[in-house]
Formats: sequence, C-alpha cells, structure tokens
Amino acid sequence: YARFGRAASFDGQDDRIVLSHTVLDGLTDFSAEFWVKTSDGTGVIVSGANSEHDNECTAFITGGNLHPHIKDANFKTSLTVADGEWHHVAIVRQGSTVKTYLDGGDPEIWDSAPTGAISIDPNGLWLGGDQDTVGGGWDANQQFEGLLDEFVVYNRALDEEEVKAHYENGIVEISSKTAFNIGYYSDDGMDLFAVLNYESLEDGRWYQKVLKLPSNGMYIDGDDLFAYYWPVGTVLK
Repeated sequence: YARFGRAASFDGQDDRIVLSHTVLDGLTDFSAEFWVKTSDGTGVIVSGANSEHDNECTAFITGGNLHPHIKDANFKTSLTVADGEWHHVAIVRQGSTVKTYLDGGDPEIWDSAPTGAISIDPNGLWLGGDQDTVGGGWDANQQFEGLLDEFVVYNRALDEEEVKAHYENGIVEISSKTAFNIGYYSDDGMDLFAVLNYESLEDGRWYQKVLKLPSNGMYIDGDDLFAYYWPVGTVLK
C-alpha cells in the first residue's frame, strides 16, 4: 500500500536502497521531501556519509520523533512520525538554518546547524539504514521498518507555502520537461488517482500533481495499467 502509486517497503533488517551520491553532494541549500508510514520508533530513513562524517546528512527517527543530522550534529524535534499513519516530511536547509516540516504545519527550526556544502562520497547515499562507514557498517538497531514514498531532493530551499502546497495537493516539482501526460493507477484497490505532469505558466517550472479521481467512473483493468473514464464535465481536484 502506497501513499501515491507504489511505495518502497523496508523490513527493518536488510532492506536498503542506494542512491547516486550526486543527488546531495555539493549542495549548500537544499530541500528533501518524502511520505513515510511506520510504527517503528527507531530507524534511519536517509543516510548520507563520507569518509570523515558518517552522519553528513541523515534523517533519523528516535523515540518516534524525526531528527535531522548535518555533519554529525543533530537536532531533536518533537515531530512524531511513528504512529502507523502516512506523514509528509520536508527538511529544508538554508545556510545555518534547517527547518523540519510535518504534514504542512509550522516547521521546527534548527538555527545553528553546521554550514558548508554537503559532501557525500560515492556509494554513500542510502535509504532505509544508517551507515557507520561509507556503504557499510550497518547497525541492525538502526534499520528502517516501514514504507517510504515520493522521495524528492531539490537543489534549493523550498519556502513554507511550497511545502504546504506539496502536502495538500500532492505536487512535486520535476526537473525533466516530460511531455504532458496522465497516467492512471490504483492506490489501495479502491481509490483511483491520476498523475499529471505539466509546466507552470507562472514560474516556468515543471510539476507533477496527483489528482484523486471520482468514484462514478468506469475503468478497464490490465496487469499493471488500466484506463479510466469519468463523466464529461467532471472537475478534478
């Protein structure tokens, strides 16, 4: 079961996903967004490391709450994510300030975070576990158990209105200008959603928006894809 489409599932033991280190390496200001669902009170969602700092850039759950780490320093928030429900998280770094948002609400602010560009070594960026050395040193007590969806990194600091809009509307900015398209899929076998890629006339950026489809339509099912039709004049929100 995913928040939108398909989610990555982690078993809390040895399920991990390696990302290209270039996603974060060299960034000063950045934003990371994701949807998370877990009941596990301890675990690492994302771990970025280099040979000097194994917690160069990490999002950690301790005591059920979310804690960002930058260059081995950490900030303990009161934002609870380990309640078995889906939550939208945004971690935004700008200079020495790191803002952590939960479900589009007011951020908890770390105003004395370490500065300087983030340095991630090759094979040093992972989802689902904590590295004690680059690409290894996995601690069984720090593996993530739960679901992770829509993980996105921006090379800039999102503002509060953007974070709130992404939470409320399921909008994710995308870097590649893909052709206009709508893809349909089932979330949990009951609710239906459409994915729309489009270019904003206001700022020229490309976005992805997830729209919930009305229940009075008809669809033709297939193995991995189905076509969905709804009455003429229906307004999608």
